[in-house]
Amino acid sequence: MKENKQARQWLEYPELRERFRILHHVSGLEIWLDYKEIRPTACYLLARFGSWHRRLKIGNKMVELPAGTAHFLEHKMFEDENGEDSLVLFSELGVDANAYTSAQRTCYQFFSTDHFEESLEILFRQVTQPHFTEESLSKERKIIAEEIRSYADMHDYLSYMQLVGHVLDHHPERDDCCGSEESIERITPDILYWCHKKFYHPNNLILSVCGRREDLDEDRILALADRYFGTEPDRTRTPVRMDLPESTNLPKRSDTIRTQMDVSRTFLTFGWKLPRPKPASYWVSSTETCAMELLMAYLFSPSAELFSRLYEKQLLQTEPEYQFIRGKDFLLVCLQADCDPDRLRPLCLAIERGMKRVLAQGISEQALKPFKRTAVAEYIKDYDSTDCVAENMALYASHSRGLQLYVRQIQRISAAMVQKLLDELLQTPHTLSLIEPKGAF
Repeated sequence: MKENKQARQWLEYPELRERFRILHHVSGLEIWLDYKEIRPTACYLLARFGSWHRRLKIGNKMVELPAGTAHFLEHKMFEDENGEDSLVLFSELGVDANAYTSAQRTCYQFFSTDHFEESLEILFRQVTQPHFTEESLSKERKIIAEEIRSYADMHDYLSYMQLVGHVLDHHPERDDCCGSEESIERITPDILYWCHKKFYHPNNLILSVCGRREDLDEDRILALADRYFGTEPDRTRTPVRMDLPESTNLPKRSDTIRTQMDVSRTFLTFGWKLPRPKPASYWVSSTETCAMELLMAYLFSPSAELFSRLYEKQLLQTEPEYQFIRGKDFLLVCLQADCDPDRLRPLCLAIERGMKRVLAQGISEQALKPFKRTAVAEYIKDYDSTDCVAENMALYASHSRGLQLYVRQIQRISAAMVQKLLDELLQTPHTLSLIEPKGAF
């Protein structure tokens, strides 16, 4: 095969002993490769289009999409004009394929021990040849509506959604990624075709692959990209910018919201909504997120003193989960757990007192060091998995600012930075969202 001369480069990261290969396809598609002598080959195709893409600015024009549009499009991209499901084609090759939609991206993925190029061609054909009819959308609405109804049994998720619905005003995180049964009725073929044209443009896509060098021929990958994305740059695409609303609702006092259901345990979500100016860069905002992750580990990981106290008192049985939502002018910190109904009040008091005790004692660099080592070790361990490598490459590349390494961020975070965040949490009114057994009030 004739060598494809499109731009190629290496990125070296000695902290991970990793060397990433980047191919810049003429269409605008970015291709990231990591050669590892292990299988399966993991492949991710990421589109910068997620559930938060609801209010969109195109020049001076504003477009609003129904909740659940990105997820609906993800579902429909598996079906071609003949009604054939690409998942069946993958399965016939012995390839495991799937997709997911999150707040800011849609990812298509497959894992293969053989037939990589055939699988990649199925994926490229799938995402470049949309076919939508009202009849096929009507069928899909029933499937997605059933998915939406299934969340009624996910009580930790309901606790989280109850929290964000209370503290986030006008923000798309208030709506389920799938949308609602009402909103998906408003999704039409024309809307999906418009979204595909704007968001599945090669300039908005990233392909990341991790696998054995002998399975990943750069020229053949670029040749497939030529076939499905073209051999000339397309400069006709008008930039689309996601417009997130500013927050006008910063809680002035701590609050509790509760719902009773047929459950045997209490599911709780603490939420702290912290005001934040627009960060100077992605590096600044993501470094703060890493610092908050370290703080949560310092407080609530199995090796943390506070968690050990809560566990010994039988207030917690498992490690709490946490997540962070960064909006245009806020950072929402969420901590989730479950407990016996009669242990709710002692648990909440113990968490608050324990956090205050940690602040009073102070967080030293020496005390933080084991948690930083653990965070780095867990991250590096991910690079033994082709799945984790391919996904991490796609996620980092999607920020359009190069690879910002988690290891470097963790190393630069100081104990003073982590302690300052703890102090801010304790100074900020919190919201407690509860899903409780009936009669628990």
